[in-house]
Amino acid sequence: MDHSADGLVPWQRAPLLLGAEPLSEVVERDRAELVAEMVRRLGTELPSYARVTSDEPTGPMLTMSHRFVDYYVESFRRRELPDAAMLAPVRQTAERRATSGIPMEEVMSAFHIGFAVVTEHLARLAGPGDASTVIAVQALGFDLVRLVAVAVATGYTTERQSVLGEELATRQTLVADLLAGTASDESALRAGVRLPPAYIVVAFSLGENGVLDDDEAQRRAIRRIRIEATRIVEEPVLWASPRSGWLAFVPYPAGSDWFSMDDRVWLALTHRQVQAVVDLPIYTGWAAAAPAGVPEAARLARDVCDVVLATHRPPGIYDLDDVLIDYQLMRPSAARDRLKEMMTPLTDRPDLLLTLRTYLDTGRDRRRTAQLLHLHPNSVDNRLRRCADLTGLDATQSEEAMVIRAALLASATQAAVAPPF
Repeated sequence: MDHSADGLVPWQRAPLLLGAEPLSEVVERDRAELVAEMVRRLGTELPSYARVTSDEPTGPMLTMSHRFVDYYVESFRRRELPDAAMLAPVRQTAERRATSGIPMEEVMSAFHIGFAVVTEHLARLAGPGDASTVIAVQALGFDLVRLVAVAVATGYTTERQSVLGEELATRQTLVADLLAGTASDESALRAGVRLPPAYIVVAFSLGENGVLDDDEAQRRAIRRIRIEATRIVEEPVLWASPRSGWLAFVPYPAGSDWFSMDDRVWLALTHRQVQAVVDLPIYTGWAAAAPAGVPEAARLARDVCDVVLATHRPPGIYDLDDVLIDYQLMRPSAARDRLKEMMTPLTDRPDLLLTLRTYLDTGRDRRRTAQLLHLHPNSVDNRLRRCADLTGLDATQSEEAMVIRAALLASATQAAVAPPF
């Protein structure tokens, strides 16, 4: 809105009239009608406010609507915008809405509805000679909404940060109890959730083959994962701290013994949706358990994720059934230790190890191996012969190839990466 040389906008320079009646008196006269329309639209257009109006039909919505009318009446009468003291109740209202969990966008929308109700009402009353008054009313409305938006944002974010801090602390306590096997209904209620019959415990690793050195990229990915998971999953998802490894606890209402194929499909689709908003590959292992069994489920989920990384599987979500043989081969045992020793001669020859792994991963296809490694097929043959000379195992022979694959798995030392929260 253009300001004149005195720094005032048109609605501040002279009393505004609608016909021959001062606008402040028009708004005051029609207060009951305006307030009723505001309350009606709040309950109709904003879901969270609909619940409030049904629970307390003569309470906070009426108070807020009257206050918005007051801002117009006083601004027209005094030809001044509300000062900080007058806007303090708006900030306090926003704080209460934040505590109640009403989304900030709905709080903002509530005040925009108030602006629209007053503006539309006065426009309907305006006559042919009131065009300048209608324009001035709109200008005042924009100024009011700007001030109210700042007050709402300040009050809401301040209170929400406090609430989130308390919520995070109590939920981290619940996570610690779950990982210790001591979670109870009481500790869950303190965290603002209910213990479900079971949790799907998901272990994560980010980056190519679970390796990521860029801390900022890691933090961005974590934020996106958590936001997307919150959007997809109806019940609150709990998240582990770095000391426990990167874990998510997804409530599962049916119990760990009732996991169906549909549930597995849902997990796969959820991973796909989350992966779509994150630039980094996401490798996950999962296991389901009742709350008392979460410690073992968390260990199993992390072990499965480690196997996925060690065996160079593509990003995705895996459970024990997906990696059974590889999982068993990587368990501590005398046989595993002996298998690891078989690969010791190749420890300082990463080129030979890569050739061996690629050759086995391609089903012992020397030409495909050569393409993937940008080598001549004869070079692949030479490297395989060198591997056989050093280890005594020939990958071109079926039985020995099985032993080599087991030895490579046993010697895998890929560790899971636990991103910070």
